[in-house]
Amino acid sequence: MLHRQQFCILRDRADLPGYKSIDLEDGWVLSYHEELPLFFDEPSQTALLGYAWQVMPGREAPEKELEKLAREGGGRISEKSLMDAEETWNGRYAVISGGRIYLDAGGMLNVFYSAAGASSDCLLLARAMGLSEKIYEPGRMNWMPGPRTHYEGISRLMPSQVYDLGTGTVHARELLPTAFVSGGSEQELTAAFIDHFCYSLRQMADLFPEHRLMAALTGGHDSRALTALAKKAGTDFMAYTMEYDGISKGDVEIPPQICAVLGLDHVYVRRNKSNYSAQREKEYDRYTCGLVRDEDRLYYAYDQFRELTEAYGKCVLLRSGIWPDLCCVYSRFFEDGRPGQELFQEYHIGTGSPEWESLQEYFSWCSRNPVKTPDPANRFYYEERSGCWLASIENGFTMIDDIISLEPLNCRLLLSILAAYDEECRMSRRPQMMIADAACPELAEIPYENGRAYGESFLTSIRMKADRALDRMRHMGFRRAASFYARTIRKHFRIWKDRRGRRQSDGQFR
Repeated sequence: MLHRQQFCILRDRADLPGYKSIDLEDGWVLSYHEELPLFFDEPSQTALLGYAWQVMPGREAPEKELEKLAREGGGRISEKSLMDAEETWNGRYAVISGGRIYLDAGGMLNVFYSAAGASSDCLLLARAMGLSEKIYEPGRMNWMPGPRTHYEGISRLMPSQVYDLGTGTVHARELLPTAFVSGGSEQELTAAFIDHFCYSLRQMADLFPEHRLMAALTGGHDSRALTALAKKAGTDFMAYTMEYDGISKGDVEIPPQICAVLGLDHVYVRRNKSNYSAQREKEYDRYTCGLVRDEDRLYYAYDQFRELTEAYGKCVLLRSGIWPDLCCVYSRFFEDGRPGQELFQEYHIGTGSPEWESLQEYFSWCSRNPVKTPDPANRFYYEERSGCWLASIENGFTMIDDIISLEPLNCRLLLSILAAYDEECRMSRRPQMMIADAACPELAEIPYENGRAYGESFLTSIRMKADRALDRMRHMGFRRAASFYARTIRKHFRIWKDRRGRRQSDGQFR
């Protein structure tokens, strides 16, 4: 199970069970697990690893586009032509071409690099370097922020970076294209997004004719938008909800309502305490090197995914982890485009700690290599929460039999459309609401969850919020905590104004 569905690029072949190898230029060898999809164009020495499909009608599948680019380039693919083509791809993949490694939009197929080479598997690369195996132990920030890792000499490739194998250096790239979106009303943006997303889902479904498509559904905005789009696209799918400790009332009650209205099958996967296995939890930490510690780790420890595969066979899980990337989640920690100390204090990151050093390197990279979009606060969420936290979670799914996890929003074109909505709109999750309502108007009357735990009283909710406020004051000091909450209040006031304006314009306020 270790190193399953992974790849590495080293000077020697990886002698691992189930691995195959291809000789690349300049003495590099690409080794990959047989279950990891691979397309290789030998004339151009270009490899596409993982799952990729097309989002733009009229364009060919990624493999066909790479072959075409190689022919047009006389056996070589220029970096510009590759990145122009890749803007409309979706999936979980990496591209190796011209001695360089390119990530998908959000970096969902992890890439780590060192003087020894590169790999999607941090532990595999560490072993190739002769390093002792060790597992990262996250603190309040429950993932290791990039670009550093807990191994000295091993770094994570960030979504705004391209890695050059020959020089061992990283080069900057834009995160999102600007060529496809040139203004437009919210209604026009919503219509364009729905058209492209639905086309993308149908292309994706064609790749998995033997799998059951299952949308992860909660009571929130992101998964509802995904579910409505999957229904609009006409794909054959069902929904599932995973129980977790302290699950919110909305996550329990709202998904069945949505599925009843849409005529979808829905399964609620309970957490059976007797199924817990400390050994499975250790397996998960070892497989992911401990680079993330979140709920999926416990889903695996409680063996909750087995219920899906035993009942439905091979499953493709459609998840919604990328939707918050542009929702201004971290804007209260940034002033004038720069992160404040409150960001480090919020996560209890001390000066000189490995996390502090990694974030200093990341923010230095950002200041030297700005991007057109998104803004710095959203870029932080995009690269750190998606490119590190979520990417490590997605990698964890490769250890599970008969499960493929995908993020159907992982496409530069789709993300660029979302980025075109104004800030207040994105901050209040209004694009998701508009998309869900436009795709499936019958959902408009179903409320969204309020975050309160199942069975939790209003007074208990207030007490927990007060405890969090006191904790922030202890770590930030009164003045910084007051400044933090002042920015948070301003943010929520803008959300309230945005929703009030919507209520006045269309008679709805949810």
